[in-house]
Amino acid sequence: MPVPPPLVPPSQSFTAQKLSFSELPQSCCWEGTAERAKPKMKPLPFRPSSCRKNTWDSTKFNSLNVNPKQRSLSCDLPMLNQESRVLDPRKSQSVAFLLTRLDLTTNDVLQALQDGHYEAIGVEILESLSRIAPSEEEERKLKSYSDVKLASSEKFLKEILNVPFVFKRVDALLSVATFGSKIQNLKQSFGVIQAACEELRNTKTLLKLLEAVFERGTNSLEALLELVGRTNILHSVVHGIIESEGIRGLQAVGSLSSVFVEVKKAGEMDYGVLRSEVFDIYQGVKKVSEVLLLLNGENGDGEEQRWWTFRESMTRFLETAIEEIKMIETIEGCVISAVKEVTEYFHGDSAKEEAQVLRVFVVVRDFLFILDEVCKEIDAS
Repeated sequence: MPVPPPLVPPSQSFTAQKLSFSELPQSCCWEGTAERAKPKMKPLPFRPSSCRKNTWDSTKFNSLNVNPKQRSLSCDLPMLNQESRVLDPRKSQSVAFLLTRLDLTTNDVLQALQDGHYEAIGVEILESLSRIAPSEEEERKLKSYSDVKLASSEKFLKEILNVPFVFKRVDALLSVATFGSKIQNLKQSFGVIQAACEELRNTKTLLKLLEAVFERGTNSLEALLELVGRTNILHSVVHGIIESEGIRGLQAVGSLSSVFVEVKKAGEMDYGVLRSEVFDIYQGVKKVSEVLLLLNGENGDGEEQRWWTFRESMTRFLETAIEEIKMIETIEGCVISAVKEVTEYFHGDSAKEEAQVLRVFVVVRDFLFILDEVCKEIDAS
C-alpha cells in the first residue's frame, strides 16, 4: 500500500469567510456527485405534546361513516315541531312561527275572536290565522287527540277551534279590519280619474292644439300616434301656433306635459284592478253576513249569550259598510260617465273601448310625450 505524501503548510495565511448558498456559482458541485448543493434546513423545535385529550382523540374513525339511509331520514324531518302528529309539517311550522309573533296569550286571542274585537288581534295576525285553517281530517284528529300527544302549535289550534265557526270568524274579522283602507284607496283612485277628466276638459291650449291636428286629416289622437309622419304633423302645427302667437305660444304648448299630472296618473291605472277591488269589498261584506247567519242558527240561550257581542259588532259594521258601498257605486258611475265623455272627444268611439275604459288617458299621455320632444327640437333650432 503506498504511503501518503506528507502535509505541507500553506505558504500564506488566509482568513475563512462565511458564504451563503446564494453566493456560490451554479456550477459548484460536491466532489463525486452531480447534484447541486442544497441548504441544510433548520430542524423544527421539539415541543412535548399535551397530556390533555381533545374531542378528535376520542372520535373513532368508523363513527364518521354515516348510514346514508339514516342521514336521508334525518334530513327529511321538519325543523320545527318534530313531535307533531296531526298537522302538515309546513302548516305546523307556520303556526309555530305565528306563536313567536303573538304578543297576546291564547286566552286573549280566544276572547277577541269570540267578541269580534279585530283591533286587539291586528290585520297581520288575522291574515296568518286565515292561512293555517286545518282541513276537516286535521280538525277531527285535533279534537280527538289528548294534549299530551300534541305539539304546542297543535294545542293552539285545538284551543281556538273551541270558538264556534272560528275560521269563518277570522275571515269576517279580516274583511272588517281591511274594509276602511280598501274604501279609501278606491275613493282616491276614482278621484284621480275624475281630476284627469277635468284636466282634459278645461285646458284650452290642448283643445286648440287638437283642433289644429284634426284639421290636418286625423280624426282621433290614436290615429295620429299610429301615423309614420306624426312628428311632421306636430312640427307643422306647433310652427303655426308660433306664427300666430309668437314665443308665448311655444311656451304654452311646451308646458302642457307638466300640466296634466292627473292624466299621467290615470294612464298608469288599470280599471280591471279597480273592479276587482270593488268585488273584494262585496265578498268581504258577504263573509260577515254568512257568519252571522251561521251563528243565528246556533241553538241554546247559552250559545246566544256567548256570541252576542260579536253579533252586535258585526251588525254595526254591516250598516256602515252598506252606506259606503252605495257611495262607491255612485262615485264610480259619475267617473265612468266623465271618462266616456272625454273619450268621445279625444279618442273616438267610447263603445269600442269597453274593455279598456281608461285607454284615453294612455293615448293622451303618449301624445304629450311626443309633443314634448317636438317642442324641444323646435326650441333648440
